[in-house]
Amino acid sequence: MMSSKGFGFDFLMSISWAPLLANCFCFVDDTDVCQAAPSPDQSGESIVPEVAKALKWWSNGVRLTGGAIRPDKSFWYLIDFKWNAQQGVWKFRRKGDFKSSLLPTGTSAIAVELDDLDGTPVHLQWLEPNWRRLWVF
Repeated sequence: MMSSKGFGFDFLMSISWAPLLANCFCFVDDTDVCQAAPSPDQSGESIVPEVAKALKWWSNGVRLTGGAIRPDKSFWYLIDFKWNAQQGVWKFRRKGDFKSSLLPTGTSAIAVELDDLDGTPVHLQWLEPNWRRLWVF
């Protein structure tokens, strides 16, 4: 469903160099919808509209099969990195690093919406990425 609309990301496996396309990771009733830029030169901000479309498409698919996604139990990350030349390391970009022109008027966060159970659009909570929350140690 997601791949047919071009959502997800593709990459090469590190050992076999086989191509892999991924768009969702599911476990029981928990799903992570993933979207990535097609180029490393593309900014994190530039993929937000595609993220919003992917989430809407997934949500509609769940709704068509009789289910629903609860916005109050949902959140999203914008994972992007910046190079710190002095320390020689990559760091997560924080909310304040993103261009304010992309923020909706009167807000301090890029908006990604999901329809609640009665069809009203709700802004999802935007969480800052960190290694512990993303289970990367």
